[in-house]
Parts: sequence; structure tokens; C-alpha cells
Amino acid sequence: MATRFIGGESGHRSFFGGIKSKTQLVGLAVCVVGGFFGMMFTGWPGLVAGVLAAVVVYLATASTHRGSYWERRKRRVRWKERQKAGTDRFIPYSAAAWEEASALADMTRSKDEKGQLVKK
Repeated sequence: MATRFIGGESGHRSFFGGIKSKTQLVGLAVCVVGGFFGMMFTGWPGLVAGVLAAVVVYLATASTHRGSYWERRKRRVRWKERQKAGTDRFIPYSAAAWEEASALADMTRSKDEKGQLVKK
């Protein structure tokens, strides 16, 4: 018989028992392996580089109430792209506007011209 958990919290636990992102775990694992090999071949500078890389990875992927720095940066870049493309605005549907947009799109030939129609 399968064990059931109320709330599904156990499904979000990581391999090490805490709630960590896969990005953070993979990044830290790469830093540990890189630091290990760096120390083998270069001595203490390799260890220092591995520790510094691990600190950077940890800080970039640390969870906050608004998401990690990495997630916030991706959202910010995506929002700028949406604003540039003009897909951040809601324009209510109307049959007349659709017909006009279709007629204008049929007259244009290039993809860039059609993109300019959306921004208007």
C-alpha cells in the first residue's frame, strides 16, 4: 500500500532533504567537482576558485520570497521583451478591429511590417 502525504509537501523535497532548486544543486555539484580537480592540479588556488564559484552559485540561486536572483532576472528580461514586442497590452476583441487588422496584414509583405502593426 502506498503512503499518502497530505498537502503534497514531500513531493517537493530534494535529494538532500531540503527544498532546493535543481539549478542550485547542479551548480553546487559542478563547483565541488571543479574545486576538487582544481585543487588536485593547482593546489590552493583551485580550492579558492571552487569555493568562490560555489558562493556565487549559492547567492544567485538562493530562494527569497520573490524568487531567486536568477529567476527575477529572467522575469525582468522577459518583461522587457514583451514590452518591446507590444504583447504586454490588453486590447479587447472587436469584430471591426479584427477585420481592419486582417486587411492591413494582407497588404503587408514582410514580417517586420506585420510586427509594426501590432505595436500601433
